[in-house]
Parts: sequence; C-alpha cells; structure tokens
Amino acid sequence: MGKFDTLYKIYYGKYFRLFLALLVFIAGFAILNTVNSKQFYDELLELRKVEIKRITDIAYNTINPILAEYRDGKIDKNEALKQVTTTVRRMTFTDNVTLNYVFMSSYFGEMLVQPYEPEHEGSNMLHLQDFNGKYIIKELIKTAKSPAGRGFVEYNYFPPMGNDPEMKISYVRGIPELEAYIGVGMYIFDLEATFSRGRINAVIYDFLVGVLTIALIFLFIMPYLKTYSLFESTFKEIQNNPEKKPIITGVKDNPRSALQKLVKSFDMMLNSTFSKQTELQEAKDKLLAEIEEKKVTQKELARTTAILKEELAQSPAGIVITDSKTIQANMISKTAIEILGIKMHHLTKLSLSDESELPFEFYNTDGRRVYFRDLSLYQSTTSGINKQNIELQVVRNDGEIRWILSNTSPIFDENNTLIAGIAVFLDITERKSYQLKIEKLNKELEQRVLERTAQLQDAMEELKISREQIIKETQKLYELNEKLYQSEAELREVNASKDKFFNIMAHDIKSPLSGFQSMLEVMAINYERLSVEENKKFISLLQKTSKQLFDLLENLLNWSRSQTGTLEFNPSKTDLRNVIEATLKLYRNNLESKNIKANLQIELSDITADTFMLNTIIRNLISNAIKFSFDNSEIDIVANKKDQNLHISIQDYGVGIKEEDISKLFRIDVNHTTIGTKKEAGTGLGLIICKEFTERHGGTINVDSKPGNGSTFTIVIPAR
Repeated sequence: MGKFDTLYKIYYGKYFRLFLALLVFIAGFAILNTVNSKQFYDELLELRKVEIKRITDIAYNTINPILAEYRDGKIDKNEALKQVTTTVRRMTFTDNVTLNYVFMSSYFGEMLVQPYEPEHEGSNMLHLQDFNGKYIIKELIKTAKSPAGRGFVEYNYFPPMGNDPEMKISYVRGIPELEAYIGVGMYIFDLEATFSRGRINAVIYDFLVGVLTIALIFLFIMPYLKTYSLFESTFKEIQNNPEKKPIITGVKDNPRSALQKLVKSFDMMLNSTFSKQTELQEAKDKLLAEIEEKKVTQKELARTTAILKEELAQSPAGIVITDSKTIQANMISKTAIEILGIKMHHLTKLSLSDESELPFEFYNTDGRRVYFRDLSLYQSTTSGINKQNIELQVVRNDGEIRWILSNTSPIFDENNTLIAGIAVFLDITERKSYQLKIEKLNKELEQRVLERTAQLQDAMEELKISREQIIKETQKLYELNEKLYQSEAELREVNASKDKFFNIMAHDIKSPLSGFQSMLEVMAINYERLSVEENKKFISLLQKTSKQLFDLLENLLNWSRSQTGTLEFNPSKTDLRNVIEATLKLYRNNLESKNIKANLQIELSDITADTFMLNTIIRNLISNAIKFSFDNSEIDIVANKKDQNLHISIQDYGVGIKEEDISKLFRIDVNHTTIGTKKEAGTGLGLIICKEFTERHGGTINVDSKPGNGSTFTIVIPAR
C-alpha cells in the first residue's frame, strides 16, 4: 500500500505530469513525421508508376497505326511484327537512374527488342529469375495476357551499375494480334534514398522541436507552476485558520511581472473577503431574527385556517378541498358528507389516489364509471385545470343514488404555486329525476315516430316493387330494340357484301375479259401480218390477263365459300417453308420483271394450320407486296414464334398506304383499291379473305405502313 501511495504522489506531481506530457508530445510528433515521410514516399512511387505507364502507352500509340494496317489486312503478321520491332527498338530514353528503353517480348518468352543487350534478342528468357527466385518473364506474360491486358510487375534485379539487387517496377501492355507485349521498367532505389534522407531530416526536426518545447516550458509554464504552488500553500493556510488572513511570501518584487500583478490582485481579493466577514455575520443574525418572526406568522395562519375550516364545514353546498402534495382531502363540509354518505371512519381514507374502501362510486351521464384520477377535482389539484358544470351520478353503498353538479378550481399561493384544489357541488337529484322522466317521454315519442315511419316505408316498398316491374318491362323492350338494331346492321353488311360482289362481277371481271377478247380478235385477224415478236407480246399480255382473272375468280370463289359456310376449317401439320417457297416460285416471273429480291428468315417450319387457307393468305400477301414494290427493291419474309403465337410478317419497300386508308383495307362495304407500281389492278378482296382466314385460325392480321416507306403485313395465329 505504501508503494502504491508513493506512485500515486509521483504521478499527480505537477512536474512529473509535465515531463510525461512533453514526452508524449515529442513521441506523437515523431510518429506523425514518420507517417508523413512514408506518405511522401508512396506518392513518389505512384508518380513513378504513372511515368512508366505513360511511356508504355505512348509506345503503344506509336505502333498502333501498324497494328491497324495488320487488322485491316493491308500487311501480314510477319511484316507487322518486323515494323513494330523496328519502331520499338528506337524508343530509348534516360530516366532518374540510368539509360532506359522500351522492351518487347513474345507470349512464348522470346526476347524481341532489347536495344542495350542485342545479344539477348531472339533468345528465350522464360528462365530469367530475380534475386528472390521469381520468374520475371513469366510474370510479365501473365500480366499482359490477363483480362485487363496490362498491369504492373514488381521484382528485385541487379541494376547495370550496381552489385546489389534493387526493387524494379515494370509496366507491360499486351499486343494480342502479334502474340507479344511491350513494356518499360524503372528502378526505384533513388526513391529509397530520398525516403532515408527524409527520415533523417524528420529525426533532426523532432529533436529541434523537443528542445524548443523544453525552452518554452521553462520560459512560460514554470512561472505558472510556481504561482500554482503559491496559491496552493495560501489556500491551505486559509483552510487551517479561516479567521486569519494569510501572508503571501516568496515572490520577487518586479512591477512588470505578470506573476507579481496576479499575486497583488489575489492579495487585494483576500483583503476584501476578510473585511466582509463581519458584514456576513450581521446578515446571518438578521436572517435568524426573520425566521423567528415567520414562525409567529405561521401560528396565526394556522388559527385562521382552523376558523375557515369551521365556516366551510357549515356551508349549504358540498365543498371538498384536497392538498396538491398528498392528494388527500384535508377539508370537507357537512353537506358533502351527507350527499356522499361518508362516515367518520371514512374521512381519514378520503384520498384521490385510493378509492377502494370508500362508500360511493361516481358515474357520468352515459353510465360509465368515473375513477378518481378522471375526476375534475383531481385534475384541478394536480394540473391546475378549471372545470365547470360537471354532472356526476353518486351511487352510495346503502343503495341511494344522488346527482350532483360540480365546479372545480385550483388554489395557488402568493408565489403562484399550486397548493390545493377545491370542488363545490350542489345536489340536483330532484331536478335530474324530472329530466330523466322527460327523456323517457321523448324516447316513447321517438319510438312511436319510428313505428309510423316503418309503416310509411312498407307502403313505399310496395310502390318500389311496382316501379321495378315497370323498369324490367322497359329493359326487355330495350333489349328487343337492340336485337332489331343488330339484325339491321347485319342485313346492311350482307347487302354491302352483295353490292361488292356484283360490283366485282360487273367491273373487275368484265374489263379483263373485254381486253382478253379484243387481243384475241386482233391476233385472229392479223396473225399472218404480225411478226413473231409482236405475237409473243400479245401472248404475254394474254397470259398476264388470264393470271389476273384466275386470281380474281379464285378469291371470289374462296370468299363466297367462306360466306356460305361451305369452306371447312381443317388444321393439320404443314411445312411453312415449303408453302412460302412454292408461292415465290409461282410469282418468279413477277419478281424477275421488277428485279425484286425476296429475303427469307424462317425460324420454324413445322406448324399446325389449315393448308389451303394458309396458302391463300401467303399468296395474297406476297402478290400484294410484289404489286406495290418499286423496281430493284426487296421483300422480307419473317416467321418466328413469340409468346406461344406464330408471327408471319411480309414487308415491302414500295409505295405504302396512307393512315386514313388503313382502316378501309379489310371492309367489304368500302370499295378501296390501289394501282400497283406498274399499273397492276386489284379489287381489295384478297386482304378481306386474308383477314377472314386468319380469324378462322383464331388469330389477327396487323398493318404497319407509311407512304413512300413500304408496308408490313403481319398475321399472328396461335401455335398449335
């Protein structure tokens, strides 16, 4: 225990702690300088890495035009390798240590460029190791062939002008086209020397800072420590003899000294303090006299309070006063005792914090129990809240029920401190009885009104049933009218179909037949006089006209069969590619006459569909695409599967369709036709058949077109 006390005194000695603080400060400063030196070294090393990376990137950018010629096929690999090595061999420079160069090696370890050691060029250097046994060339190849294709490699090797191995950093960048890499390496022992000089300077700087700190302590801090000792001894004298002013000694007389000024001010303060002791004693005696006087006043106050209690006890109103500290009823009138049914043994238990043994309970006007903590008197006593005209029902243990009307208020002292709460209440049992009777009569009246209202509602319900019957009959008439309107619309559509059919028969069939007949008459009359070329031309025109008539009659027949229900839907396994290629062969002459190229992209071939209907759809769409395509253009035919549906798109790059005309394409009641790019005629019936046959498959047909940019017709049918 003695050793512990000795160490405790040494540690809390002011000079020891000053020495310890000085030691910690110098050590911390030295550590900070060392950390800063290391950070400076790391920054220099990072700059060195940036330098060799920049030189390597410049070298790579220099040979990049040669690599570009090799990639474009302008030169072969051997020629590219020869030009690159010749260019790299000229890339020498002087760094901070020695003459340096850009080296180049293959991915197989063959040294391709080494300007200052040409004897190594052409030799395999995979076996080259550094001082620690690391295979240098293998590490460089591994870094050049990494996913990044570039990076740094560190190793220890012997410098040209030294006998000891030094740290060297190389940066390489891969040339995958030539299966080789280029790079630059630099020694960093000059950075180590810089770092060593920095650490020596830091030690010298730390020593100077320590010496300067000690000098500052002796010049500035020691006088304050001396002052502390002086004040400490002075306070001990005051503690040992508080009645006597101590004499301050041990301070040199120097008017310009800050210590002299401080001690002088302290001495003046002591003189003032001890001169006030007499005044403080007199004030103390006076305060004791005032306390005695207040005791007399409190006795008078107690007598007055007793008189007030007696007067309140005789009040005709119920009065209860509760103390804010104890929450205890310390004053209660006789009227309050009579209303609440309180006995003498209950008075000591009348507390707003405990109501378990009291002979009454409170209920509000809704019949819910009101506990003491919810009473307005409790809120006035504890929180200073005013409550006025509160009606409460008092249910006493003897079975009697009383109603009271209560007003509560807080009581404050002269310092505005809450000291009590007071409740003044009147017995309103008789008035409440009349009020309850009136409420009962009102409820009976309300019940009679409800009964009469129910009778009126029954009568209204009967009227409502009659009204609903009328509404139902009206609804039936409305539905019948809708059916008639729908039938009328269907009849209009059938009539339009008939008009369309007759229009095609009257015009679109008659015109080709008339031309066909006229050309035959010309050939029959002038056959001998016409040349072979002219006869071939007439025959070609007859063939084209007959083909148009055949397509038209076939479309009319298919449309007629679909309208009369004689065309059955028979899905089966179908080769989509064969259907499309067969249709293209059918229109080969049309394609060749316009020099149109058909591009196929068929991702699936075997499908389930009605072969006849699918042939008809593909034939009409390809025919239209050829008809409206410009010469020397293309047609794209794409078939694939998306979201369990088969998508077949036929796209041309021809005249296109106006936006307002797209909605007319599939309507039988609108006569919309367009002339092809070589005056090919049409009826518009083919697209109507395509739509009906696609819908028979449970699919849809869509159009995407802009004038001058061509059209794309896409049919979407479920993949079965």
